[in-house]
Amino acid sequence: MKPQRTCIVCRNKFDKDLLVRMSKDANDNLCVGSNVGRGMYICKSEQCKKNLVSKKVLNKIFKKQISDQVYKQVLDGVQKHE
Repeated sequence: MKPQRTCIVCRNKFDKDLLVRMSKDANDNLCVGSNVGRGMYICKSEQCKKNLVSKKVLNKIFKKQISDQVYKQVLDGVQKHE
């Protein structure tokens, strides 16, 4: 059985290889596709990518204001790792 992870947006479980991993580096920067640090995952559905931004999911996770520029960088990184 493959490892299962939960999408931070839709909260559904998927095989780990069907998700894109994100984590924060030592400088508090969000990295997409990195295996460093505590990770979080997003599924590749268009709806989850839209809801990530519209519901400001990262603001809730990190308990601070995340800029629109960071959200754009995350979405670009997610698309690159699909």
